[in-house]
Amino acid sequence: AGLPKPAPCELDDILAGIDKSHYPGWGSNGAQLHGMLKDGKGVPIKCWCCTFEDLKFLRGEVRAAINSGKIQPTARDSFDPTDDVVGPNMYTVCEQYIKPLTKAAGSMSWALLRNPEGMQCDLFVTHAWIEGVFEFLDKALGSW
Repeated sequence: AGLPKPAPCELDDILAGIDKSHYPGWGSNGAQLHGMLKDGKGVPIKCWCCTFEDLKFLRGEVRAAINSGKIQPTARDSFDPTDDVVGPNMYTVCEQYIKPLTKAAGSMSWALLRNPEGMQCDLFVTHAWIEGVFEFLDKALGSW
């Protein structure tokens, strides 16, 4: 009947060991960065981007979160925590890691958490939500 659903991660658990210096947007107003306030100011959508280094960093952070138990298999994603080829799917990574992290930081996207001023985007990459995070990141990084 699948794996038991993990206990919801406490925010303190997610933030334990997080080095905020790796997230220049930490503490910013996510609604303001995304241009959701009445003044309409914010980073243009075309500039919500990540760098090659950002994706390498994300891979390491996801691996560390799996190793520490912050990201765990669920009944809907029974990934092998020792697997370094496919990894947990994007739903799992977002629910158990990205969303709690970005909410604590100020409710901005992960791209703007890393690059709060925005940046020129030269390449757009899409992914399947059911795809393994390591599979996606390794393909994107290998094709850069």
